[in-house]
Parts: sequence; C-alpha cells; structure tokens
Amino acid sequence: MKKLNSKTVSTLGYLGVSFIIIGFMVLIGAGCGGDSSESKTGNLSVSLSDKATDEYQAVYVTISEVSVQMEGGAEWLTVATPNKTYNLLELTNCDWEELGIRELGAGHYTQIRLLLGISPDNGQNILGDGHLYANYVIDMDGEQVETTVPSGYQTGIKLVQGFDIEEGATTSLGLDFDASKSVVEAGNSGKLILKPTIKVTDIGDAPVVMGTIHKADGTAFSGVYVSAQISDSSLALKDQVMVSAGTITNASGEYCMSLEQGKTYNIVAYENGYLPAIIHLPDVANGAEMQDMTLTALTALDPQVATITISGSVTISGDSATISARTGDFKDIDGMVQNIEVLSVSFVESGDYTMDLPQATYDIVGYDGSNTMDKPGISGNTADLNFAF
Repeated sequence: MKKLNSKTVSTLGYLGVSFIIIGFMVLIGAGCGGDSSESKTGNLSVSLSDKATDEYQAVYVTISEVSVQMEGGAEWLTVATPNKTYNLLELTNCDWEELGIRELGAGHYTQIRLLLGISPDNGQNILGDGHLYANYVIDMDGEQVETTVPSGYQTGIKLVQGFDIEEGATTSLGLDFDASKSVVEAGNSGKLILKPTIKVTDIGDAPVVMGTIHKADGTAFSGVYVSAQISDSSLALKDQVMVSAGTITNASGEYCMSLEQGKTYNIVAYENGYLPAIIHLPDVANGAEMQDMTLTALTALDPQVATITISGSVTISGDSATISARTGDFKDIDGMVQNIEVLSVSFVESGDYTMDLPQATYDIVGYDGSNTMDKPGISGNTADLNFAF
C-alpha cells in the first residue's frame, strides 16, 4: 500500500494510534451543456493512521473491510478491502497509509463501518515473526498478546457520522483511532480487549501542530505523550476538557498532530515525573504551527514539587469506564492558567488504579458512557477514591 504524509512541510520520522478516511474527491462533474442524466460521482480514499501509546512495542489490527451507507439506503457500499495486518504504532505523527479507493455517488452519507479480520496476513511483525493473531499487541517484554474484539468481526464497528460528497468538491474525513484508550486490560485477568475509540473529524485542509519536545538540558525527549485539548469551563465537569488528538514523540523528540480549523486548543506535553508543558493556540488556521516545548523535572525545581498519589478501585456494570484527572493549576508558556487533563485510565472490567501526578488540586472525573461520578477539589499527598457505576 502507498504511504502518504499529511503535509509536505513535515519531514519527521513519525511513530505513533488514528484511522484516517481521507478524501472524497469528485472526479466526474456535469459540464455546461453536458448530459444531465449522467450520475454525479466522486472518489472515497481510505487511509490509516493512529494516536500513539507508550504501553506497547506494537499494536496490530487486521482491517478486512471499510464501507459506508448513503442516506435513505440500506446497502453498505464497500470502499476498501485491504485484508492486511497493520502496526498502528508505525502510523502516527501525521503518517497515513492508504487502504483503498472507490468511486461513489454524490450525496449525503450517514454511517461508516469498519470490519476487523479474523485471520492475519502473511507478513512479519517487528520481532521478525509471522503474525500469530489477527489483532494483538507486543508488550514491553516482547510477549505477543491477542486482543479480543467484542463486535468488530460480526457486526462491525459502526460510526454514525454524516458527511457529503459534492460535485466538483473534496470532502476529507479523519477516523482517529486512539490505541491508548482502545486496548484495555480486562481487570486483573491479564486479557486484553480491543474496544476501538474512534473520533471522526474533517481533515480536508486540516491545520497541523508540530515540533520537538526537549528536556531542560536541551536534549530531545522521546516517548512523551503530547495531546491537543479543547477546554470549556461553561460545560458540565465531565465535558470541560476534551482530548481531541494525541501522539507520542519519536526518537528525535518530534511530534505532529492534525487539528480542526477555527478551534482553540491547549497543546499539552506530559511525562511522569515532570511538570506539564502547555501551549495555548487560539483559533487555529490552515497550515503548520511549529511549537517546541521543554519539560522540567519535578526534582529540578526549588523548592521541589511533590507528587500526589490518587488510587482506588473501579466497579463497572457496563462496557467500559474512564477515570480522568483534570486541573487548572498549571500555566502555559505565556503564564496564563489553563484547564487541562493530565492523565486518564480506562477500564473494561472492574479493577484497581493508581495515578502519580505533580502536586496540584485535581478534579477526578469518572464516566462509563452514561453515568458520571465527579470528585472535585482533590489535593494533598495521597487520596483514596473509589468509583462504582
């Protein structure tokens, strides 16, 4: 398959977990005096990318089919049948891999469906071995662990997201697959469940933010999680901070993320044992924003900033739950206080959690898709917080 770069301005060696559907390119238009009975069509090009995670050496998924459904129709129109096993961590930081392309009729479409394969391709993984499973991870110890897919094999992963293919125009959608939230350990069993967390965005001429993360001594900092967050204090506590995109810096400390035009973001870089670094970007426009950041170790501060350890148990009755730590105690590089998410933990079964964070006052928000438990104003050195959904 052909590998694409989102912007020619980027020459980064990107690592990276997003599914990107890019391009609905209209190829046939009715010219002046043309036959009005001709069908108006366009092309849908499907590409793959990912938000990153540093919990695994590799995250493999086998893509069997991508299809879409037109408004008012019952038929699923197949766009791509790659039947290929991909390492999502090789497709981050604005790297896209084309899956396939199909001509479609102009009009309004209401759904996208992704089918995962049950058999891997005959390629090799990063260890030089053939794929043992269709969907699996390689953990930090080199062990290959299969991921269970609750519905991706039979009914598929359906994304209810409207989009239009217009005559003479290009529509580009991004399916942002977040591996850090999609691969979840099932309680204390050691089993992994693949529960895809996918965000659909319009990336036709999407702006990008890119740069390098450094340590205080100027050396490049690899493996740092960088996220693009949208904050709105007028909303309910659960919705006040939304992580819109995320990635992990490569071996050269570089990162790259696609954003949405006209929105305001906090670009947050965070690593355990360091203060978060924040850049506030209001009303982003098309093009590339070059933003470098430096992370300061807690041990380098005078007086040293302590940590707060937040731990407890999570009991869930539904499909999944997330515990998120947010704070408004940290300032961006311009000295303005920003409300950010520092860390989140996801669950598909009941279990325990621990968060070690720079000392601050945190709002701890738990939610399972329909129920929310807020525990605001948490501070001190330790806190024991239990959640039951």
